[in-house]
Amino acid sequence: MKFWRPIIVAAVISPLVIVAVVHAATLTPSTPPAGSTLVQRVALRKQETKFILSPNDKIRLQQNCQTGQTNLRTIEDSTTTMLSNRQQVYNHIDGKLWYVIGQLKIANVDTFKLEKVHNFYLRYVNDFETTGQNYKQTLNDMILIDCQKDPLGFKSLLATARAYYAQLQTKSQTINNYVSNKVQQTINNFANNLQTPTSSNTLNSTNGSPNSTNKSSSGSSSSGSTGGTNATQ
Repeated sequence: MKFWRPIIVAAVISPLVIVAVVHAATLTPSTPPAGSTLVQRVALRKQETKFILSPNDKIRLQQNCQTGQTNLRTIEDSTTTMLSNRQQVYNHIDGKLWYVIGQLKIANVDTFKLEKVHNFYLRYVNDFETTGQNYKQTLNDMILIDCQKDPLGFKSLLATARAYYAQLQTKSQTINNYVSNKVQQTINNFANNLQTPTSSNTLNSTNGSPNSTNKSSSGSSSSGSTGGTNATQ
């Protein structure tokens, strides 16, 4: 099973997707305040999406949303597993970077450049994890909302979930590229200068790059093709 496959938010509620699919491309949802309630988050999403429901849209949503909520429980569980797996992978790379930095310091090598690269890596990872938590919270809100009474809120949450999903795709690829290029290249430069080729293989030996870990994580969670929400279009 591939990396993103469980995150098929709109595939399970395909009759609800038509407008939300288009809107997600331009929506940039904000992180809700810490400790916010469901009512507050739904109000925030309504404000951000600015949807207006026609009578037909309202009826269609009310007819289909409860079936979607039932299926979303499985997706929420899969998302939790996926995010946990990714955190383990990113933490593993972080640990290896600390190890390399420590070994270079022991050798009295200036590690300023590598530490700077490491800090940027951590920023990318923290940003991914924040988006992941927001995505999971939105899925949970979609399950908890009374969609019969508030179809507009449900539709706003759907668009928000799709926007967060698109962000996860982009941010995962950003980390992928950063580790494969900037991080590995910086380590290679240190290794070449020190004439210690084994140091350059540190990340490779951990299966640490997101390119390789997408494969290793895939067995337990979701799809590498990021095809989950694409299936909704």
